[in-house]
Amino acid sequence: MNPMTTQWRRVILGGMLGFFLAGLGFLSRLEADRARPDQRHTAAIQEMRSQWQAYLVRSDLEAEARARDSAWGIDLRKIDEALAKGDIAGARRAWQEAYSAALGSRRWDAMVGVGQASLRIADAGEHRALAESKARQAYLTALFRARHEGSLDGVLRATEAFAALGDWEMAGQGVAVAERMATKAQDAGARERVDALAGRLAARFLMTAGP
Repeated sequence: MNPMTTQWRRVILGGMLGFFLAGLGFLSRLEADRARPDQRHTAAIQEMRSQWQAYLVRSDLEAEARARDSAWGIDLRKIDEALAKGDIAGARRAWQEAYSAALGSRRWDAMVGVGQASLRIADAGEHRALAESKARQAYLTALFRARHEGSLDGVLRATEAFAALGDWEMAGQGVAVAERMATKAQDAGARERVDALAGRLAARFLMTAGP
């Protein structure tokens, strides 16, 4: 396993406080490294970023296919149709319907979908803090459902959604859940996926931390 991935996995698993305390030493060394450019380091970060983006696109397409004929999927389309018309109020109403349908579905992917929809409404004019709060609650429900179902896919997707919000505390908890699931399953493929998630989160943090 890449040493950087191992260190960041420990950092993320520590939660918010542990993340920042343990990360201070790492970031200090990172600053020193930046003083002497390393092309291999830069290439590795770019590769992890590309993998992160490709994974999210693929996951979104798969979720869209599953949702197409569901009640909550139909409501999600209503949200996008309203946004396309500039009807923010209509999008909010459709979101409430989608949220109710997603709750009733008891599916983790439904909750990820309504969380993402809340952020799209924010991009169109909704209050950002309120939209992020709604998305965070939806992702939390998705994480609980996925853990209960034993769905590693769901846990990883909810964890990445938290990371996209910059919620490293919940992202850390998601990684911890994924770790336990992979260990219990004794599945090498699952372990590799969790390790890959740790790498993507490391890249995500490095990109948002700035120079």
